Amino acid sequence: MKVFMPTITLIVLTICSLAVQAQEGVTWQWVAKPTAYVTVSLHCRFDRTRFSEGLAGQREPAPIVVKTPVINSFKKEMNIPSTELEPEESVGAKWGFVDSAGKWVIQPQFEIVGEFSEALAAAQLNHKLGFINKKGKWVIQPAFDGDSPYHYCHTKFSEGLTAVRFNRLVGYINKKGKWIINPQFTIGYEFSEGMAKVDYQYKIGYIDKKGKWAIQPIYDWVGDFHDGLAVAQLNNKYGFIDKKGTALIPIQYDFANDFSEGLARVRQNNKWGFIDTTGKVIVPIKYDVVWTVSEGLAAVKENGKWGFMDKTGNWIIKPEFDNAESFQNGSAKATLIGLHGYIQIIKPSANPAL
Repeated sequence: MKVFMPTITLIVLTICSLAVQAQEGVTWQWVAKPTAYVTVSLHCRFDRTRFSEGLAGQREPAPIVVKTPVINSFKKEMNIPSTELEPEESVGAKWGFVDSAGKWVIQPQFEIVGEFSEALAAAQLNHKLGFINKKGKWVIQPAFDGDSPYHYCHTKFSEGLTAVRFNRLVGYINKKGKWIINPQFTIGYEFSEGMAKVDYQYKIGYIDKKGKWAIQPIYDWVGDFHDGLAVAQLNNKYGFIDKKGTALIPIQYDFANDFSEGLARVRQNNKWGFIDTTGKVIVPIKYDVVWTVSEGLAAVKENGKWGFMDKTGNWIIKPEFDNAESFQNGSAKATLIGLHGYIQIIKPSANPAL
């Protein structure tokens, strides 16, 4: 133990020094004390959904069968010591909903649940899908095909409709459970700005709320509409189309994401940058990686280090982190010299006295 103490002390002092240096310039601080443990953020988890409309789907604790001790491969890769036991999947654990304090609001009773949207959430019982309200009562009886936990993350009402599967085909129902668009697609997604992308015969296009083709299924992949534009992939290249299917931003990039706060991240020749809705390059396409703009900021990687830029390409926090994610609710996950935590931006006048 004595062998490692000087090293640990040096790391902590270095972290504090770097944080103070950053605060003296463009400023940030740890929201809470960083730790050596990594928490993995996943869009779809298999023990809890994201919080939505004040509730999160939660799987109840259940007895598990424990295997022999193993080394956690992820922690091994991240060089974090671990001799934990690797559990088998819990069998028969039920799902319910908890509030932000972790209190059960809807008791565990379902096989799988989705996220609340427009006051309803998908839930599965006896391998059939239906929709419940925030009291846990069935609003739409479970009569549709059940699906994997991953798909339940995307089974939610938007603009009054949701995609559901029946006899292996996907259609759309309203909040009374009535078919508005009959089952005919392989995969269906949420409505956005009056249109939904659907997979039909291995190609993707858009339908309107009557189920009519708004944009024919000719694309390999498309995104959701934001600011009147959607990313579209064709022959391994990406661009942006309008609601008539016209490529307003040429399909020329190696990769692109949906617009967020007026900017879209694009990749060309293994470098990343941002364009606006006219196709004008706002942040030069020269960075290692950029994440989607959120709360006016984007995490950007340059020369192996991460920092944060504003929407004009100015550094707000210069690159110094080993890893970083987008800001959400005023904080962003970051890694610095092996320690992991959440940071927030502070103004120079708010710096603590040294």
